[in-house]
Amino acid sequence: MSNPRLVVDGVFKTYPSAEHHRPAVPVLAGIDFAAARGEFIVVTGPSGCGKTTLIDVIAGFLECDRGRVLVDGRAVTAPGRDRVVVFQTLALFEWMTARDNVAFALKAMGVGAVERRRIADSWLERVLLGGFGDRYPYELSGGMRQRLALARVLAAEPSCMLLDEPLAALDSQHRRMMQDELVKLWRDHDRTIVMVTHDLDEAVFLADRVVVLSERPSHVREIVPIDLPAAREERSRTSPRFRECVEHLWELLRA
Repeated sequence: MSNPRLVVDGVFKTYPSAEHHRPAVPVLAGIDFAAARGEFIVVTGPSGCGKTTLIDVIAGFLECDRGRVLVDGRAVTAPGRDRVVVFQTLALFEWMTARDNVAFALKAMGVGAVERRRIADSWLERVLLGGFGDRYPYELSGGMRQRLALARVLAAEPSCMLLDEPLAALDSQHRRMMQDELVKLWRDHDRTIVMVTHDLDEAVFLADRVVVLSERPSHVREIVPIDLPAAREERSRTSPRFRECVEHLWELLRA
């Protein structure tokens, strides 16, 4: 891949044991993959294999023991504005309005108040929250809060969006609706996305490629290209090829 946006190169990570007499816990054992500009990568694997640890290393929250992470050719050594994370818990500021949540990163970037409001309102419209700018997160439904978290990330215009099980807390109906919204937002705004999920249907619906990790200490078992039309829609889920992709991922996990 020429000129990738994100490179994860031979990443190892071990956690020291909380008890001195026990050995350290190896989690990542040489993770390698790259993501192109505008590519949607999904990471899946068995529970406890280190998927969240991998996201934390890419985000710069954790330092790897060996290996490196590059974004646009620059080594990741700390958190940065080129990488923004959406966690399962969303971490919205409950004391701020929806508009102020979206504008928060813009203020840190030095954007003026008038422009912050314009950009925030524009993103609220794009995620179907127009008219809710003065509402507080606790006044919004789960799906609306999810869209607000995505708007806050997208408004900062990061090179990479890192999504750690962002839809796991939603019921099945809202989860599928948010998958549709995520596909539209990604397609319209050309972001590189790395997303962790346990849901294999979700992985196939969203991804260009799926990185399947082994059990801990994890390595890349296989990188599976999802050869479905880029314009995914609800009927994509019922196609024979969709089901074949899901079954292949399941076979890799069972192995």
